[in-house]
Amino acid sequence: MHNRFKKIIVVLVLLLLVTGCVNVNNSSVDEIINVTLNSKYKLFNQVNRGYKYYLPREMESSIKDDCNEIIKSKYYDYYLYVDLVSYYNNIEENYQVDNSIYISKLLNDKGILNVSKMANGDYVLQVVYNYSKIEVKVKYEDINEAISNSLVILSSIQYNRDVISKLVEDNQISGSEEEVQVFNINDSNSDYLEVDDTYTGEDSEAEYDPDVINK
Repeated sequence: MHNRFKKIIVVLVLLLLVTGCVNVNNSSVDEIINVTLNSKYKLFNQVNRGYKYYLPREMESSIKDDCNEIIKSKYYDYYLYVDLVSYYNNIEENYQVDNSIYISKLLNDKGILNVSKMANGDYVLQVVYNYSKIEVKVKYEDINEAISNSLVILSSIQYNRDVISKLVEDNQISGSEEEVQVFNINDSNSDYLEVDDTYTGEDSEAEYDPDVINK
């Protein structure tokens, strides 16, 4: 009974965190990491080929392909890269803390959070977890919220191995996808990915999931 009650508390805290009812700016980075990554409660409201995930409210996936998405919040663009090939091949990375940057923390030995200060005073977050990565450039006062958003998204990703196997067999994805450095830490200007702004991200043949949560 005690363990069940503890799980309920963790779920409630996570739901408050992702819906904005908890002021993450008053929480420590360690608290945000622990609450988010230790939750077993899975939500999703976004579906792409081979994976699905939960997108916090007031965020929108604007442009996507099989492995990359641009997620927009009120002020920032989050660049999501999902490594379907590494998931398919069960590749495990060895992450090392970088003590030379503002924040560098291992994420349950399955990923890493790095926050680096740019030449213009902004901060770049690079969050790697669950065979996926998010990069976003933010102001100092928004670091905690960006960490929370990134971890909620990455930790909620659920993969569909059958779909991914089919993509690999049909050569629709391969090991040739190159991970792009979205931001140049030493440059005062952001180094954005070039995106065809005529691409809407809509795909009439996209996998349909009737269980997806409507916004």
